[in-house]
Amino acid sequence: MAQVWKKAVAQDYIASASAMLHVVQVRFPGEHPRDFLTRVRGWLDAQDRQPTTLRYWLHEPETVLRVNFEAQEQAKAFAEAFGGVVLT
Repeated sequence: MAQVWKKAVAQDYIASASAMLHVVQVRFPGEHPRDFLTRVRGWLDAQDRQPTTLRYWLHEPETVLRVNFEAQEQAKAFAEAFGGVVLT
């Protein structure tokens, strides 16, 4: 029984490791965060993209947005659309 449990845990670990997230970071100085996030939401909706996580930090003089995608091509497209960088 313990061997079966270890195998199941190992398979879960391998499956989660293969589902890598691709993180995009965008800095947007000089634009109100609400306006920028509205543009981001509009782009995501128009492209039918669903990020796994969207986080932002309000820092003077710029705000930083990080968006996680499961698909690398979605991350690249988002980075290109908003002048961001794919971190992973």
